[in-house]
Amino acid sequence: MKHFKPYTLILAALMMMAACSTDDYPENPLEIGNRLKFYATIGAPQQTRATGTTWEQGDAIGVYALISGTTLPEGIYHARENIKYTTATADGLFQAASEGIYFLDPADRIDFVAYYPYRETITNYSFPVNVADQSSPAAIDLLYSNNAVGADESNPLVNLNFNHMLSQLLFTITPGEGVSSLEGLTVTSGNLLVDGTFDLSSGTFTLGNTRQPVNLRLVHHDDGSVTASAILPPGQEMGTTPFFFTVNGMTFRFTMNNITLASATQYSYQLNLSTAGLTALNPNATITDWVEGNPGGEPIDLTPDEGEETPVTGTFLEESFASSQGDFTIYDVLLPEGGSYVWKWDNNGYMKASAYISGAKASESWLISPAIDLSSATGATLTFDHVINYADNMSNDQTLWISSNYSSGDPTSASWTPLTIPTYPVGNHWTSVSSGDRKRVG
Repeated sequence: MKHFKPYTLILAALMMMAACSTDDYPENPLEIGNRLKFYATIGAPQQTRATGTTWEQGDAIGVYALISGTTLPEGIYHARENIKYTTATADGLFQAASEGIYFLDPADRIDFVAYYPYRETITNYSFPVNVADQSSPAAIDLLYSNNAVGADESNPLVNLNFNHMLSQLLFTITPGEGVSSLEGLTVTSGNLLVDGTFDLSSGTFTLGNTRQPVNLRLVHHDDGSVTASAILPPGQEMGTTPFFFTVNGMTFRFTMNNITLASATQYSYQLNLSTAGLTALNPNATITDWVEGNPGGEPIDLTPDEGEETPVTGTFLEESFASSQGDFTIYDVLLPEGGSYVWKWDNNGYMKASAYISGAKASESWLISPAIDLSSATGATLTFDHVINYADNMSNDQTLWISSNYSSGDPTSASWTPLTIPTYPVGNHWTSVSSGDRKRVG
């Protein structure tokens, strides 16, 4: 099977096929004097807020109590997991929203794992992260604490020191020659990874595979400058991802050095926009509760192309095949003996390919996407879901090709370039698997 997708951003194709007794808590824990309270800090001891300098009223954290010296999930102390604690003021003092954590025996010692922001449901101790929406930084700034160990009944106030688990970009932008004001400024990235999962047991982050442009959050200041910020999943490489600064009909482009974003690290840049170009200066200040990831170095001068247009970003093609094969076309080169098709739309909502009929397997059939015009885009990413069963050599039987001169009909009339499919299914069941990102298709 050959699959064509020219200059496409996204392709979505699916091919088929302990109970707790009330005796555990004989007393009302809210009436027990040894219930715990938490005092929370972030990073440096005097910094107490993810996105500012103080907590906000109503902020909530989730807390897990563990038998001292154990880990999640085996060591959970008397079912006290993901307990919601909130702060009624801005002083970082957190108390249980309802039934809290308390010592059942004076000899008990407890360790704590905590996170922010609180989620009512945590599955398999995995916190889902998605930073596509940057409008509320506090809602996406994942914090984690595992410093409090060996707590005992003698001190019911436990200090939790939280650390940032994601990364942060910070651009300080000033108007230069020929740019009278930054009013109306927009700052948008190229495709960035925006999702992932954080393991509360091990304290490790795993990147997802969703790529999309991100609109940075802007704050305008009285001196005419603007700060643009984004909280991003760590672990992704930034050396090829552009950022676009558009104001007064002009677009400036900036690309960071080839760095890999690190957890708890802030990367700060000072940018001056002028008609002579964009000047990138190194930061001269940092935020204390983040580790600065871009210290020192020489200034970088960038000159934008004349008449550069704002790039087109977003999804250029997305096809679920839910109700039809959409604008995709099928071209059969060789059908299996006795067969009338290889590729076919199934009314369960997917495209399927089958070449096995009474032992006959020889076939060649193309599922071809409509052409996509990405001439104004800076790059493209291709992803699709696929299922393969009864396959011996998947990388040979299912292949992906791209063409810039195909129009219609016989695909051999055009030039094609093979593309690597990053991830194949195991080939012996009907479980859907993501192909993984085929980056920079163009």
